[in-house]
Amino acid sequence: MPSGFVFVQSLFFLTALNVRVAFVCFTVLIRYFAVVYSL
Repeated sequence: MPSGFVFVQSLFFLTALNVRVAFVCFTVLIRYFAVVYSL
């Protein structure tokens, strides 16, 4: 396999992982603010 394909595949994997982590953090922040504003 060419190194370029491996680079693109790893880059795509890291991007998907970052999107998933960012989505989880965003959801946690929304729940945190909802709890804070409900108090």
